[in-house]
Amino acid sequence: NDKFCEISGYDREELIGHTHSIVKHPDMPFSLFRDMWSDISDEKVWTGVIKNRKKPSRYGKAGSYQKLLAS
Repeated sequence: NDKFCEISGYDREELIGHTHSIVKHPDMPFSLFRDMWSDISDEKVWTGVIKNRKKPSRYGKAGSYQKLLAS
């Protein structure tokens, strides 16, 4: 969405078609995403912190508190 693009510094065209790894901060462990998708797949609410990388290589948070639920 527009806010994510504004915060991350990427244009929509740079993000579309790419996985989240384009903005994933190297400090974020694989296990966090495994657990997040496990909860979402089980139709549970996942709550946690996701730290993203800004363009170009600046660090920031594009959502410091996430509540995700499968629909």
